Amino acid sequence: MHQAAITHPVLLERSRGSHSNRAVVHGLKQVFGVQDVSVLDAKDRVKADTEFVAPLKQATFVSIDGGRQWRLADAYLGTRVERELRNVLKRGGVIAGNSAGASILASYLVRGDRSFLRRIAVGLHAG
Repeated sequence: MHQAAITHPVLLERSRGSHSNRAVVHGLKQVFGVQDVSVLDAKDRVKADTEFVAPLKQATFVSIDGGRQWRLADAYLGTRVERELRNVLKRGGVIAGNSAGASILASYLVRGDRSFLRRIAVGLHAG
């Protein structure tokens, strides 16, 4: 099995509002041995449906930050961001998430919104 190199990591935010992502960006740089990590935070659906998505078009890895899953759903579901995330997977890329960022990948959100992937369940903070 061929494993694609992670050369264009992206950190997708929205769920926490304003917070420092310095440690996450530093960790992604170290793990993947890259100099740059694109950080995207649309703030609203209007921006999420613009060329704001450009870094996702070349992304090989996307990390979706944690916080509140409904903020992610409200900002990104049904937008160009969602379409580009699906394209990352079609290209053989990887999407991962932390807390709400993992939850948004599931088939069903507790709030009842649809989410990015189908037939997937995510259990958070168990044990």
